[in-house]
Order: sequence, then structure tokens, then C-alpha cells
Amino acid sequence: MHKLALLTVALTVLIIMAFFWVAFADVSVGVKKGDWIEYQVTITGNPPQDHNITWARMDVTAFKAKL
Repeated sequence: MHKLALLTVALTVLIIMAFFWVAFADVSVGVKKGDWIEYQVTITGNPPQDHNITWARMDVTAFKAKL
């Protein structure tokens, strides 16, 4: 009976600690200089030869916040 109570208390403490870790996590929303994204491009139809793109990359070189 004591082992069950100890296990219940230990699990409760771990669950509470997990909620605190999530609540105080450092979350960053948006982009900053140096961020980048690379993605696949899908085209329907017959694009001209010089527009036959299969992937692209976008680099953030500057960031200006709008308030």
C-alpha cells in the first residue's frame, strides 16, 4: 500500500514538473536575421524551360518589426 502511495506521489510530481517546463519554455515566434527555409516546388502544366524550378530557398537578411 505504501509503494502505491509513493508511486502516485512521484507520478504527480513528475506531471506537475512537466507542466512547469512547458509553461516556462522559451518560445520564439517570427523570424530573425539568419533564418532560412528551403522547400520543394510543384508545378502543374508545362512551364517554360527557364522556369522549371524544383526547389527554392529563402534567406532572411534583415528584419524590421511592425508594431
